[in-house]
This record gives sequence, structure tokens and C-alpha cells, in this order.
Amino acid sequence: MQVFSKKNFVMVILNSELWLHKVRDIEIKHAINLLENLSELDKFNNSSILEIGSGDGYVIEKLATQYPNCDFLGLEVEGSFYENKSKRVLQYDGHNLNFLNRKFDIIFSLHVVEHIKDLDQHAKEIKKILKPNGIWINIVPSSTWRLFTSLNYYPAIFFNFFSL
Repeated sequence: MQVFSKKNFVMVILNSELWLHKVRDIEIKHAINLLENLSELDKFNNSSILEIGSGDGYVIEKLATQYPNCDFLGLEVEGSFYENKSKRVLQYDGHNLNFLNRKFDIIFSLHVVEHIKDLDQHAKEIKKILKPNGIWINIVPSSTWRLFTSLNYYPAIFFNFFSL
């Protein structure tokens, strides 16, 4: 993290991992609020939960700390550029979920479905591993999110370049 300060102006530049974690914190907050509104909280507290597209495992680890009675598992596609930092995250081929041999109460993903080429097949795979009355949540980027990210991206490049 870099901090630039001049009189009344302060600019903080986060590396890409810290920035992503800040975004994920906001998304986690909204996803939990959604889950609490959709289901009884005690049911949520004892759930088996799968995250598809776990990246470095940040979300899984954060949620596992908040909800220690839940059974968390994450999946990240083989060959991902993320460095896995969680023992709860497994690598998979990005298509077949049959290897799990179990069902989940909640399956969620953050910024994943827009990368899946065959959504119909993905939905069939999810259906195989989602318990009856289970919940499938997908958070996808909106045009506002893309605009905000783009507006922050270019100044960050400028300041990172000149900080070398």
C-alpha cells in the first residue's frame, strides 16, 4: 500500500490483492444480508457452503471465521493466477462438479458466471450438488462497478509508475 499526501490531499494506492479484498468485503456484507433475509439465521449457521471461484481463499477464510459452525469449501479453476492461501480451496477443471460427491445448502460465486461459456451446463452441474431448498447466489459486476473500477484503475497505474 502506498500513501501520497500533500496538504489537504491524501491518496492511498492499494495493490491489486488489497483492492480485491476491499471489494470482496463489500460483496460479503451484501451476500450475508441477502442470506439472512432469505433464510432463518440458525439454518444458515449450520450450513454446508460452497464457493465457486474462490481465488486466493480470502472470502472462504473470512466467512469461516464469522460462521465457525458452517462447513465451507471453495473451488478455484486449475491454472488460475491466484495464489491459493486456504486449505479449504480445491482446484478443479472449471466444468465438472461430480467429483465432490456431496450436496450443499448454499452455493455462491462472486464475479464468476460472466466468465462461464456454457451457463446451461453450469446450472445443471449446480443442480446436482445443491440440496433441495438450497440457495444459489451469484454476484456479478454491474456497469456502475465496472465504471468505478476503471476510474480507479488508471490513476493507480499513473501513481504506481511514478512511485518506482
